[in-house]
Amino acid sequence: MLSTLGQGLALALQFRALLYQVAGVILGIIIGVIPGLGGVQAMAILIPFIYSMSPAVAFSFLLGAHVATQYAGSITSMLMNVPASGTNIATCWDGYPLARQGRAAEALGIGAMSNVLGAWIGAIVLSISVPVMQSLATAIQPPELFMVTMLGLTLVASLSGKSLVKGIISGLLGLAIASVGQDPVTGILRYTFGIPYLMDGVNLVTVVVGMYAVGEMIRLFTAGERSIAQAVTVSDFSGVWKGMLQPFKYWWALVYASLIGTLMGVVPGVGGTVSNIVAYGQVRQASKNPETFGTGRVEGLIAPEASHIAKEGGQMIPTLALGVPGGEATAILLSAFLIVGLQPGPTMVSQHADLIYAIVFIIALSSVFTSIIGLSTARYLSRITTVPVPLLAPIIIMFAVVGAYAATTSALSVVLALIFGVLGYFMRRFDYSEPSLIVGLVLGTIAQPNLHIALMLYGPRFIWERPITLVLSIATVLVLFLPYLLKRLRPRPGAADASPGA
Repeated sequence: MLSTLGQGLALALQFRALLYQVAGVILGIIIGVIPGLGGVQAMAILIPFIYSMSPAVAFSFLLGAHVATQYAGSITSMLMNVPASGTNIATCWDGYPLARQGRAAEALGIGAMSNVLGAWIGAIVLSISVPVMQSLATAIQPPELFMVTMLGLTLVASLSGKSLVKGIISGLLGLAIASVGQDPVTGILRYTFGIPYLMDGVNLVTVVVGMYAVGEMIRLFTAGERSIAQAVTVSDFSGVWKGMLQPFKYWWALVYASLIGTLMGVVPGVGGTVSNIVAYGQVRQASKNPETFGTGRVEGLIAPEASHIAKEGGQMIPTLALGVPGGEATAILLSAFLIVGLQPGPTMVSQHADLIYAIVFIIALSSVFTSIIGLSTARYLSRITTVPVPLLAPIIIMFAVVGAYAATTSALSVVLALIFGVLGYFMRRFDYSEPSLIVGLVLGTIAQPNLHIALMLYGPRFIWERPITLVLSIATVLVLFLPYLLKRLRPRPGAADASPGA
């Protein structure tokens, strides 16, 4: 294990990997301060550039950008009460009141150090889980992999929106898109309509860039606002160092929130928004003065900042061990593995453990680079949100179009990116789940060959004859129907108070 750990460290510390990691951090910070363009959009925009990179360099670049967006979004939350994405919502609750008390620099310092320490705790949990993942790898065969993908898709569909039905419809749409092209086992062409471009299927990068980058810009442009937010100038940064010491003073809140974020990240579909709010609520309940939260409490800022970055280590566990993305960002990262020629899952755990450890170090190092660069540029970056939307939207769409074309060097990719951008806009407008569609598309490429193999080896009986698949099947059914059963069994309001003679 120590030799593999050393190999992973060597991969992460390559000069080219460090260079691209810093570049990714800088780009991630710039993108992350723009509300609506979080880690998912950052990776969607940057993923077309990794085709010529080695795996370690590619993940240094992408994870550097993704980790950076987490803290960059916190900057606008603390200084302007404008969360850049859902993962930064809880940061506003005590971060902005703290900044309004004239302690903006201290708030930025608290956020920076909480991000570093939270990322390291999540990375440590990920590194400890590698031997466990290796022991499980031999037990996971094609039937289990198929059922894991179904469970992962169901979890994402059930947790990604207000409506389970809409989440399932979105996931099934992703599976349908994944079926376009040549069947991976039989070689039969499906739904290509005689178009050669579709023989290889719908390019994942094109879909991601279209739905997130183009779709979000369409939403901003049609909202009718001239700019995203009004910037607040912060001139005195002398309190940064004081703020950076606060997470050590309130170490219990840091550790508690980080562990909550990491454990919730392990569950596919539970995003940073959920883990942040849960961590904030738990730290608030554990406080001696919970009623003061929301007024600028230091622990109230530490909790979401530590948890939302710690969850990254947790989300990597199902992604690497089973090939099931833990969230939106890891769904896109999953496509990056495929682009560089790797298949996440049992095979990767057993054959590429050094790369998994490299990812551990990349996450840890990225948090350090992010805090240093983020603190140095915070006063300037917060002004990006004042760029007029009519100017910002065309620039982002231009980068998205270039990225879509670079992914396949086909003009049809540009057309598809724009089509999926419109689809993403309407899905968001009518509360359908974009993450479920993306996860359905990613998992569809994994589910299809494994289902073929499972049926050829065992027939339909693999569902109930193999213990692990049986457990996974039951879990999938429970995820689908348990919420409805609980809702029906829950007493109606006022029913308990009604008397028989009423």
